[in-house]
Amino acid sequence: ITYSNEPYSFWPMENNAVDIISGLNGKGVNSPTYVTPGITGGGYALKLIRSSRQYINIPTFKSFVNTSFTVEMWIYPIILNSGELFGLFNQYDTTSTDRSLQMMIRGSQLTLDFFADGVTGTTSLTTYTWYHAAFVYDYSAKTQTVYLNGYQDASRVSNQPYLGTSGPINIGLYRDGSSYDYFDGYIDQVSLTMAAKSADAILNDATLASWHSFDSGITYDSGPNKLQGEAADVTLAPASATTTTQNPIIASISGSNITADQWILITCSYLAAISDNLTLEFTFDIGHHSIWYLDDISVKDPTSVEMLTNGNLETSLALAGWSTVTCGAISTAQSHSSSHSYCVTCDPGSISQSFAATGGQVYNVTFWIYLYPGPGAPYGPTVTVTMN
Repeated sequence: ITYSNEPYSFWPMENNAVDIISGLNGKGVNSPTYVTPGITGGGYALKLIRSSRQYINIPTFKSFVNTSFTVEMWIYPIILNSGELFGLFNQYDTTSTDRSLQMMIRGSQLTLDFFADGVTGTTSLTTYTWYHAAFVYDYSAKTQTVYLNGYQDASRVSNQPYLGTSGPINIGLYRDGSSYDYFDGYIDQVSLTMAAKSADAILNDATLASWHSFDSGITYDSGPNKLQGEAADVTLAPASATTTTQNPIIASISGSNITADQWILITCSYLAAISDNLTLEFTFDIGHHSIWYLDDISVKDPTSVEMLTNGNLETSLALAGWSTVTCGAISTAQSHSSSHSYCVTCDPGSISQSFAATGGQVYNVTFWIYLYPGPGAPYGPTVTVTMN
């Protein structure tokens, strides 16, 4: 499918590194793999292991000289260390000022750098969390800007535009001469736009799941994720209609992307589009006889007011404030704090709670998860967290 008036390149990472728009196709180095589900709740995401020196190489040269550009992607870091670099998107020409294009995590902050000429974000990322990262260079204003989850994290005026005239594109790699630093985690939905996207457009890309205007065909998704569907007994009418839907999935966890037999903190956020009741829901799949434990669940508004009731699951054995299905129950076998947690031992397992949200506010979601793995699995245990 060719998309008009949209990104120059798009790598959805659907079990390969194919650019479905412009043909800047990549190939894996040191045998990276793909995991499912990706950020969209289906499909795949690229999995990179830092110690195995894995990344994607795109050998075809693409010029970024004296021009505006925007690179966006979803990232899920598994390893982050202070003082270390984790490459996300790069084009290396030479080790000299403004000739090495680097988009990376520096320690725990997003960075856009042309070599000794760059900007680093102020927000620290944490592991085991999906983030939308965007890197924008505006040639006319000479500004470098990084965005995190749709919001500007830092911006500065560059000394010069990017001047590198050679080198492949690499995804998941930082290079400085003979020095290499690799990403560890998942990368999904990578896009390149040869223009400086606006702050509103970046926010849209970070929060919009799909957009079907029906002006370019029945199944065409104009949103950032290109979630193409199939038409069944429908036709286009002369009128135009548009629907927009925020991505309800705020976290997607599998047995392959967390450490088993220990409590793991997961953090994420959700932008409420309108003032209405929102429902936070955890849906569990135990895979092959695994067991999930959930504890210390919190949703806080921008002023740190707690929105949930009985988030620590200690108020009563009846799970006051929560709605559940038959496969989950209060347990004392594992707990992160105090003495109780929510335990799921069969399918389907689900626990949810609703709260009144205010439109335009970002709600911070945290919870602790513990996986007791089953004895080998034809398919793995998963947890999907939604807000809608």
